[in-house]
Amino acid sequence: MESRRLSIRVPDPLLNQLESYLDQQGLTVTEGVLAAIASYVGDNDRLPLVERVSRIEKRLAILEGKG
Repeated sequence: MESRRLSIRVPDPLLNQLESYLDQQGLTVTEGVLAAIASYVGDNDRLPLVERVSRIEKRLAILEGKG
């Protein structure tokens, strides 16, 4: 799929938080921002595999009566 560039301004404190969080998750800023946008618009197929598995585990726990 073709990609286009998106430029945004982010306040330093928020960018620092984002970078710290993504570093802990082992994701690049691009991967993290794409995942956030995908989640926001409901495009679950574009979420990172870890996030998709986590959501499935939560749903399974609810179905099994553990949630």
